[in-house]
Amino acid sequence: SSHEDEIARWIFQYLQGVGIAPEISEKNVFCHIAGKNRQKAVIFNGHTDTVSAGIVSDWMYPPVGDGAGVVVDQKIYGLGSSDMKASLAAFLELIERYHREVPPVDLFFSFVREEETTGQGSIDYVKYFQEKWQSRYEDVICIVGEPTEFQYIEVGNRGVHHVELLIEGLACHASQAAGKTTNAPELA
Repeated sequence: SSHEDEIARWIFQYLQGVGIAPEISEKNVFCHIAGKNRQKAVIFNGHTDTVSAGIVSDWMYPPVGDGAGVVVDQKIYGLGSSDMKASLAAFLELIERYHREVPPVDLFFSFVREEETTGQGSIDYVKYFQEKWQSRYEDVICIVGEPTEFQYIEVGNRGVHHVELLIEGLACHASQAAGKTTNAPELA
């Protein structure tokens, strides 16, 4: 996280190259494609950051740099290939398709920063969408392209319950929690 400048610029330039007029703000890239039904919208949200690669020598294939992105048995190996670059690639394909043909509803794409740490990119996008677009729509849904190994489709954020909780331990991303002796979530 916090190192999304390069991928944000790449996505921005890619979208310009296919004829889309993207917006870039604070390492977030947003775009919109008008649909046939202008009363409904679908937002596709994905994050551009990754967690740390950890101990690089523990990886079977290089996670980053030269040699990363190895394809074996139709699977891509590299840091972020599942969470979440595969979804970002699918979103880019959708953009290309619906730039050529009008989609059934308005489509929005948000490529956001800092999901793995602060969530600030999605917070930025919600504010942007609420201020600029939301009042135009009767129905809006959002698809977040997080990987689930095709095990389920989850309906998230059906409500909010705020609590204040203090747990002492080592803060870390869930992917790096194994073996921590004072893993805060496990202590809870």
